[in-house]
Amino acid sequence: IPEPLRDILGSYGGWLGSQVLADPVSYAGVVWQNGEQLVAGLYDALVPAGSAIPLLAPALGVLIGLAVVRGLPGTWRLSPICVLYPLGHAAILLVWPYRSVRLLAPLIPFIVLMAAVGAKSALRGALSRPRLRTAFAGVVAIAVLQLVAASAWTLATGRHLAGYEIRARTLVRAVEAIEATTPTDAVIGAPELWAALHLHTGRLAAPSARFLPLAPPGESGGTPRQQVELWGLAGIDHLLVEHGGRVHGPALDAVEEQCGAEAIRLLASFPGPGYLVRLQLPEDCSPRG
Repeated sequence: IPEPLRDILGSYGGWLGSQVLADPVSYAGVVWQNGEQLVAGLYDALVPAGSAIPLLAPALGVLIGLAVVRGLPGTWRLSPICVLYPLGHAAILLVWPYRSVRLLAPLIPFIVLMAAVGAKSALRGALSRPRLRTAFAGVVAIAVLQLVAASAWTLATGRHLAGYEIRARTLVRAVEAIEATTPTDAVIGAPELWAALHLHTGRLAAPSARFLPLAPPGESGGTPRQQVELWGLAGIDHLLVEHGGRVHGPALDAVEEQCGAEAIRLLASFPGPGYLVRLQLPEDCSPRG
């Protein structure tokens, strides 16, 4: 695999290790940011109505956290895998440079289990008293009801599919544009949708951007020079520009300035926002940056 493509197509272990060793201090910042998002994401998942109950929600979040810590030993005695798996998954999320809320979903059942075990252990004596048992049952009922209500509202309003629908519409428009404007032997490059484009159009496809999480802001997809180098190595002659050009906009501007306007030909544009271009780069075209 050519070096520029190893970010996406190569071994995750070797690539991630090289990222960490390249700049341990910067990567420590990535781990810290991941930790903050991990805690915030778990809080939002376990207390989804927090904005509606601003006084009760933080207290509930703290109580859940304390119950989880208290429940670790008891959960371990019940089943070690119920502790080892969520801890291992959380460790991966801490070092993985791509952050997404959906990656937290596998943790939720185990967090709830540990919180339940911890609450039962902490309140074993107190729960023998009818009033305290009733109060505890009321708190649990409130937590369960707000979780169910928030989930039901999300399902009823279709919010759980909103992100997928946006990407699906972009993919449909991109496929239509590719089939209408490119030859069957074209090689299509795209930052994210490249694999789906091959499945839906039959054209060869390849990733068109790097994945460099330690790069300066705006350059995680590679500098213009790095992106053009990747396009040449992958034989990309058509480029799907996603996200309104956030990834490839600077590279295309550099190509147009260095190699002339004829190096890029706009074939189609569509809401998303996105557009499809034909690349005709001269051999001596090597953008700076």
